[in-house]
Amino acid sequence: MKGSDYLSGLSRTKEAPAIHRLRNEAKERGVPIVNEEAAAFLRQLITLIKPARVLEIGTAIGFSSAVMALAHQGVRIDTLERNAQYVNEARTNLDALGLTSRVRVHHTDGLTFTPDDDVVYDIVFIDAAKAQSVRFFERYAPYVKPGGVIVADNLLFHGLVGGKAPSKDLSQLVRKIDRFNRYVLEREDFDSMIYSLGDGMSVSIKKG
Repeated sequence: MKGSDYLSGLSRTKEAPAIHRLRNEAKERGVPIVNEEAAAFLRQLITLIKPARVLEIGTAIGFSSAVMALAHQGVRIDTLERNAQYVNEARTNLDALGLTSRVRVHHTDGLTFTPDDDVVYDIVFIDAAKAQSVRFFERYAPYVKPGGVIVADNLLFHGLVGGKAPSKDLSQLVRKIDRFNRYVLEREDFDSMIYSLGDGMSVSIKKG
């Protein structure tokens, strides 16, 4: 038995009932959200760092924002979503969980948002258009405080990165994800690692 298979057999979900219900809703509708392993990682990261400010790029229906906000009562989250329907659904879901005072859902494109003056983030979580990950990283790196972290998701893209994609469109996307993976590892102002947890996640710690 491989070590990864062994650990998978040990794992049990620790998601709160409200989070689990939101996950089931997303699954039934085909809404893209982080899987259980990635959500558990985010929850532990927030619990460990206890950030004051988090920026999330890609809200969808508010699942990851809820996971992070419930992990630490002191966190304030700006989350960006360009899809109007998702914006409305995220606000409704976060309101139902009593999180609207700590999570601001911005109806905006992740490449055009400008944080408020003097805002720096402890964590930036990139979970939006995978083809734009390099641009997201470049845009928001200056807003990460020294010692802060940028996390990006879906870097293995269902096992296609490093392998053969089944279509031309997917091949182009896989190449862009591979470019991002190499980009984060080569940046000298961040200490970065890519982990196989979830669908592949990078953790980049800003040097200071």
